[in-house]
Amino acid sequence: MTPPDLHPNNVWGVDNQLFDGDTYLGLSVRNNNSYKSVSQRLSTKTLANKCYELSMDVAVSKKYISGTRKTPSEEIN
Repeated sequence: MTPPDLHPNNVWGVDNQLFDGDTYLGLSVRNNNSYKSVSQRLSTKTLANKCYELSMDVAVSKKYISGTRKTPSEEIN
């Protein structure tokens, strides 16, 4: 429905602190079953029977106000 949010941006009520770097992505799930997502194209093909590692820091915001296209003026946490 909408692309990920880039924080910190002083909107949506999100005030999480930075862990590392200057920005972080915000992803939300809405009451109409829509959601934000991200993906990453790999620079090389993955191989069978080989282990790969993915790491990330994840946090939850106490507040993340979001509307929908059907109800843009209705803000829901």
